[in-house]
Amino acid sequence: MLQDFRKVFKGQQALTGGMMLLLAGGMLAYLAPGNTSNETPDSAVARVYGHDILKRDFDWLLVTMVRGVPKGQNVDEEMPRLRQYALQELTRRRIEQAQAERHGVVVTDGEVRERLEEMLKGQPVFLQADGSLRPIADIEMILRENGLSLRQWEQDARTSLQNRKLSQQVAASIPLDEVWLNRELRARHETVAFEAVLLQADAKTVADPGDAKLAEFLKGSGERFRQPARRVLQFVALDPSVMKDQTPLDDATLQKAFEAKRADYDKQVRASHILFTAKSEADFAEATKKAVALRAKIAAGLDFAKAANENTMDPTGVGKGGDLGWFGPGQMVKPFEDAAAALKVGEVSQPVRTSFGVHLIKVVAHGAPFEQVKGELLAQMTRERFDTRAKAKLEELRKKGEFAAAARGMNLPMATSKPILNEPIAVVEGLHNPKPVVEAAFAAKVGAVSKVIAAGDQLVVFRVKEELPAAVPPLAEIREKVLAGWLLEESRRLLVEKTKATLASGDLQALGQSVRTESTTVDAYAGFGEHPAVRTALLDGAIGKPSAPIWTEQGLWVGKVTARMPMAPVDFAMRKALVETLQREAGQRLIQAEQAQMLQQGRLRSGFSSLWGRLNGIWVSDMPDRTVVDE
Repeated sequence: MLQDFRKVFKGQQALTGGMMLLLAGGMLAYLAPGNTSNETPDSAVARVYGHDILKRDFDWLLVTMVRGVPKGQNVDEEMPRLRQYALQELTRRRIEQAQAERHGVVVTDGEVRERLEEMLKGQPVFLQADGSLRPIADIEMILRENGLSLRQWEQDARTSLQNRKLSQQVAASIPLDEVWLNRELRARHETVAFEAVLLQADAKTVADPGDAKLAEFLKGSGERFRQPARRVLQFVALDPSVMKDQTPLDDATLQKAFEAKRADYDKQVRASHILFTAKSEADFAEATKKAVALRAKIAAGLDFAKAANENTMDPTGVGKGGDLGWFGPGQMVKPFEDAAAALKVGEVSQPVRTSFGVHLIKVVAHGAPFEQVKGELLAQMTRERFDTRAKAKLEELRKKGEFAAAARGMNLPMATSKPILNEPIAVVEGLHNPKPVVEAAFAAKVGAVSKVIAAGDQLVVFRVKEELPAAVPPLAEIREKVLAGWLLEESRRLLVEKTKATLASGDLQALGQSVRTESTTVDAYAGFGEHPAVRTALLDGAIGKPSAPIWTEQGLWVGKVTARMPMAPVDFAMRKALVETLQREAGQRLIQAEQAQMLQQGRLRSGFSSLWGRLNGIWVSDMPDRTVVDE
């Protein structure tokens, strides 16, 4: 783009100067605080070190995540978490982009095109019979059927190239000395024989020492039990058991609701199908051939359900005659939906091609009958009645003055939570599903009254009563956690003392059943090979002498080397390969550490009214359902 500007404006300095002033003014207007309520697909919902996260990108990723919500889960309840994850993921990608620029990484459009072509050719569904790529229009159609876009693939190609170049650049800068290299060569190529014992501390064998001992332990633990900011909520939670519906829904009412939605139900189809999966053009040709042959047998009298059970490659249809149940517009990929809608009841389609393969479709019925949807209507209308009444009550509460007094005046069941942390496993007594409430509470300001929030079968309105600053809480508030910490430490201390006393005899088996390993490399010692102290014990420990007790994630480890076999000579190629591996691993750790630092520092410069904050920090817009950037 910059080259195009230069071509246009070369030799036209006066015009260029005026244009630069207009561009500068436009940039200031763009950066100035403004009304963000009229969002467009190109609106910035966040800015990360000068790189926008556009609403269309946010919405696309959010839709993709919503499609991944398991069937049966309430999407509305999951939405706050999904929005947060979507913003976190896009923030991570922009940080990667900013980091690459800091290190001077450049990716050309030509490299992106080559990488994109490589990615597309790696998927047989995008290939023609001769191995070449399908036309772009066909590729875009296949991607759309699966909720994807070529633009997103192009962005992924650019990002993967940036990350690869950055990794190579940082890895090449890692200094590697001979001591480090030789030690890693031994860990990977020298074989050892040893026996080891793994012991577990049992906190249940230790008694509660009482408050005095726990208070002393808490005082000496420093920041160990420090908790981040906690919030106290006042809330009203309504569910159908609190607001019982006095007017039952009879069949006449349900029938009337059915008639009002008949146009929608008439569009529903019940169908069965037989699927022959396919990915490449050769697969599709073979699948079509099989479908044509099987259709001829069905036309000659073969039962469709029997044919489906014996031939379909859709595992959900086996044993069910290929039955898909009822489905409406938008629930199937378009070619399948269009073919089913065009069939008469009992008719079997010609082979239908979709991104999944080739289908034979038989329509069982058009238009869902009343008896089929009666239960669904009953549940839906019961919930709608509750929602209407409960929302009206809670909206009335929101509009009144002092929250607690208003709730008492309206005879609504208000509760006050204990101090809660911003964590997915937070428990709030009185809330069946506290997660969406907790997420919203930590995105709101202290004193603010929330919107009506769906949380499981409840509708909730809360007020953030207060925020307690990060601190070590008093013992009475966190006694259970302090006790668990003390019991663990005490049981571990006792186990180490017992182990050392037993090892004085030099008999490793006196500790318990040991495991013998006759020949392995330290690096291949699964679960322990990466532990620094265990590596040192196996590489440097005296043969026949038990190691000191070593705490690992799996328990207390004690080992004894019984034999050590020197490694074979290592040639230049092996040394070179190991150098590259070590540099790459160390480089990746540095990159991740820098990203974590950028995230932490960026949140300190989030002010949208600050130019510095916009270009060198992380700003998140005040969207209606604002999501909080978190680690």
